[in-house]
Amino acid sequence: MSPLLSALFPQAGSVRSRAEWNAWLEHRQKPASPTEEQMLERARRYVIDAIQRSEGLVARGVRVEPQGSYFNNTNGRTLADVDLRVVDPGIYIEYALGVVPAEAYQAFGYYPTGVTNSQRLQWLRAELLTALSDKIKKGVGPGKKAIKIEGITGSRADVDVVPCMNYHGIINVAGQYRVLPGIILLSTGGQFIINFPEQHHANGVRKRERTAHRFKRVVRCFKHMGEEMVKHGVLPANAPSFLIECLVYLVDDGQFLVDADLYGRMRRIAQSMQHILQNPYTALELTEINEIKLLFGPHQPWTLATAQEFADAAVLYLGNLS
Repeated sequence: MSPLLSALFPQAGSVRSRAEWNAWLEHRQKPASPTEEQMLERARRYVIDAIQRSEGLVARGVRVEPQGSYFNNTNGRTLADVDLRVVDPGIYIEYALGVVPAEAYQAFGYYPTGVTNSQRLQWLRAELLTALSDKIKKGVGPGKKAIKIEGITGSRADVDVVPCMNYHGIINVAGQYRVLPGIILLSTGGQFIINFPEQHHANGVRKRERTAHRFKRVVRCFKHMGEEMVKHGVLPANAPSFLIECLVYLVDDGQFLVDADLYGRMRRIAQSMQHILQNPYTALELTEINEIKLLFGPHQPWTLATAQEFADAAVLYLGNLS
């Protein structure tokens, strides 16, 4: 346990009794309320309408898809926002070891378009920014990866719109070429970023089924707890929502199924996260929920230390109450 965390919060668990924790967690494990869901849906439709008004975007044949906590149903009450991706139909192709590029290119029917991947994504970002600004008027601004919309009028929901294109990772499986599908985006700093949102969603659904529908409830509780730990000075800054979801996913299914109250379940899962992250050598081999992309490394906006700090703080904050 970090000495700094112990010094910041010496009376671990003293913020609530066990009964109070259970009442607090019972409320925080719930998904967005019907009112919030309606708000999020209005925001989504507002963005889609703006895109449909753009002749350039319509002609390009982009598609709009949900992603993030909004798509995966891990956004808790009062923490709800909307993440959307706008996908250009172009394909960014990458070849793994053991693949002959020319053979794979021909096998999958790829063809040149005369436009580079960077040009496609830069055009898409510029066109989206114009279309959204024309429709929404205010609160629209470029972020490093997404175009950010603050509190759409009539919805109040914040929206992140990510311009991206299809990603095909070509792999060789026992002599057969296969496509590993994902999406790729271009940051304003010129960095290509690959994500696998469909695999993330599918694995999250399966985890939910294997844990008696407890996985996503626990994720929501940890997200709320992260916000509260920052307010109480246990954490200098909350861990990213995506990282928290991945950390909970790493915990063995059985830890969700032990017959205990909510407080006991949260404490057991927090301790499991802490244990998983203790060994830096094995921790660096962990993957995101998609089970493809490494959870830690120079490609991520967080570090192993960020995750360890969150897990340590969670264990400390929950305490050891009878």
